[in-house]
Amino acid sequence: MKKKIIISIVACLFLIIGIIGFLIWNNVLISTITLDINPSIEIKLDRKGNVKSVIALNDDAKEIIDNKFEGKSLNELLYDIVSKVIDKGYIENDHVVILLHSKRYNQEEQVGVEIEKLFNERHIDVDVIVIQNITKDDEKLAKKYNISLAKASYINSILKENSNINEDDLVYKSVNDLDETKNTGNYCPDGYNLEGSMCFKEKERIAATKGEVCPRGYMDYNGICYEETVGVEGEESVCREEFELKDGSCIKTSSYRPIGNCSSGVLNNDEEICVEKEFVLIGEEYCRDPGRTLYEHKCLATKPSINGGCLNGDMYYNGKCVNTRDDYYVSEWKCPDGTYNMRDDGDESKCYQDKKTTRPTYDCDDGFVLENNMCVRTEINKPETEMLCPSGYTKVDFNRCINMNHTKNFETGFVCDIENARVVNDKCVIYEVIEANSN
Repeated sequence: MKKKIIISIVACLFLIIGIIGFLIWNNVLISTITLDINPSIEIKLDRKGNVKSVIALNDDAKEIIDNKFEGKSLNELLYDIVSKVIDKGYIENDHVVILLHSKRYNQEEQVGVEIEKLFNERHIDVDVIVIQNITKDDEKLAKKYNISLAKASYINSILKENSNINEDDLVYKSVNDLDETKNTGNYCPDGYNLEGSMCFKEKERIAATKGEVCPRGYMDYNGICYEETVGVEGEESVCREEFELKDGSCIKTSSYRPIGNCSSGVLNNDEEICVEKEFVLIGEEYCRDPGRTLYEHKCLATKPSINGGCLNGDMYYNGKCVNTRDDYYVSEWKCPDGTYNMRDDGDESKCYQDKKTTRPTYDCDDGFVLENNMCVRTEINKPETEMLCPSGYTKVDFNRCINMNHTKNFETGFVCDIENARVVNDKCVIYEVIEANSN
């Protein structure tokens, strides 16, 4: 009897251990996925692929995640993250770049496809960049700045290609900014976001006004809302407008002729010399009418004398009768060849000649250097992959394509008619804009 009881207890113990083992087996952590949008989020999955925990890796992510998705599917969590990222205004210009990294079990392809689908359903273009290999340098950078391993790896790849950029310039930038820097070599000071060759810093937000806008997924082109899409990558490397492809780089040269500054004298910009006037001599006084008589800087009318005298009070001067009262005009002065008089100085009797002194100095605007008395700036960017439009679409910008056969009517929405501003939700965000630094 005791033997049967012992056997029953042992069987129960094996059953309990089996159940516990099954539960542990199914809930053991097998994968960690990191998403960097700008919110950086770490997702831990169990063996069933359900969410075990969600961790915010930066302050932006704290506004995105909560604990209600523990035990839910990964796709449910991704849907919630994408929705909140859009609602919180992290997406600008309908384009987002995401860094994706997976540990223990490679799920990059599955996650990447799902994220692309979720964003594309909202007419937002997405580039998913998969970070596969993490180095010790990446781990060191991530620990130093408390950032994700994926972001650290991507930053290190930029630093290797751009010796002029410091890690401090990049660690707090959004993934979109990092991607721009990776592609162009441009970067912005702290507090600014990079777009192409310009840096944007938010100054203020005001209420946007109601106006006519194109529906999402359509763009205003010459007053008509056309369906739009982003181009697909081709095989050739090309440069953006105004840049020329030369020796594997995109080069744009701007120049202007500066105005010289003279410490003394007057600038002769044609000869690029500073000129001072130098007094030479007193000029020759004369009357422009040969029939006049010069007397005390006056050109007097003359009359013949009668019996050695003059009538009507005229004065006898140099054998002629002259009218000193009213019939005269002021004499003039002329200078020898190679000299001139300064008529604007009030004393026309003095003759001057030019005395060339020093060469002028030239000042250039920030970002320009003086070359052969010209202010020159050379911008160098990395070539980008040529963007091609899908069949049925026409390219209207470097990477924007429209379908001329698909149009929609304008609808009422929020607009912002202010320079250096754009609409974010119902606000008009005004930016300070400066040029980016480049190699």
